[in-house]
Amino acid sequence: MEAGILKRENHSLGVLAMRGIRIRDYQEADCAFVVGLSGATQQEMHRMDPDRHPPVLPGEAAKWFEEGLRASWARASLIYIAELDGKPAGYVITGPANEPWNRGSQGHPPPRRSGEIPELHMVKRHRGEGVGTALLDAAEQGLANRGFAEVILGHLARNKIAASLYTSRGYSPRWVLQVKRLRPRG
Repeated sequence: MEAGILKRENHSLGVLAMRGIRIRDYQEADCAFVVGLSGATQQEMHRMDPDRHPPVLPGEAAKWFEEGLRASWARASLIYIAELDGKPAGYVITGPANEPWNRGSQGHPPPRRSGEIPELHMVKRHRGEGVGTALLDAAEQGLANRGFAEVILGHLARNKIAASLYTSRGYSPRWVLQVKRLRPRG
């Protein structure tokens, strides 16, 4: 992983400090923290929605997420780490939305350039301390600095904490995704 990719593109926010929370750019040394927190989050998602999120085996999750993290970094996504008392407390990954409406159609540019936040997670004990808000601020500013006109994100319907944060920050539903579990007839 190339440590200077964010600096070279000049999209780094540097180090931001707000409410005692320090936001900084992701570094290679953060990989273990991000992978571990992602695994813990996947386990929590399984508890919220076991049909949609199967149990995660720690070794498999770590390998899968580490590969994804490296791919995100390679495609110039912005990854920020939140710290409290000098220790990582959360992370956010941002980048261009990987959706058809973001690419335009028949060679025409899209009407607006959309960024997305596919991952925003914090250590559970730090919820309610402003870590999520600080990470969201950094992600939005990083995307705006790169010329994105809007940001897209999603969360589990049962995750009321995330829904509350995003709604309080001005996010509103654009599409509703509904899922039905199918079972073969025997």
